[in-house]
Amino acid sequence: MAPSFQSKPVTGLILAGGRSSRMGQDKASLTIDGISLLEKNKQLLAQLKFKSILVSGSDTGQIPDKIEQAGPLGGICAALDRVDAEHALLVLPVDMPKLNKSLLTQLIDTGSRLKSACYFEDYFFPAFFYDVNVLKQVASQLIVKPGKARSVSALLNAVNAQAICFSDPEMEKNLINVNTPEQWRAYIESHA
Repeated sequence: MAPSFQSKPVTGLILAGGRSSRMGQDKASLTIDGISLLEKNKQLLAQLKFKSILVSGSDTGQIPDKIEQAGPLGGICAALDRVDAEHALLVLPVDMPKLNKSLLTQLIDTGSRLKSACYFEDYFFPAFFYDVNVLKQVASQLIVKPGKARSVSALLNAVNAQAICFSDPEMEKNLINVNTPEQWRAYIESHA
């Protein structure tokens, strides 16, 4: 099922630049069925027919943060220079292995229909930003602030993002993220 939106093209951004301190190893390189989490996310965005797929991180070909230790907001800000102002932006973290086309399509279609930023209720990621120009202005103001003011929650609030409900309550099960070895093992066991 491809997104039905037609209003503007969407750039995909995969956040893969975290320190992975709780995991103890790079989460982007964790593999399931012989495919790394990073490659799995790239393939997912390719299925959605995105012409532009960006990856924030420190590896070759990725977009490094301009401000160290700025968390996900740092990755978003660094990538915004490479996002066409006429595009919308879909941001997903590399550590959500169960993301799928249905979830992302609902998010993109809803945000495009509302012409608004949006995210699923109680989950800050994945996040869809309809107006990249507004996102650039707000993100550049937040990135220089300390602490919680420099968070994805603050960013979503500042752009008046809409918290949306799942079209099917079962979809929520796909928004797990894996931050620790225990969470990764639980995911592997459930996947088997």
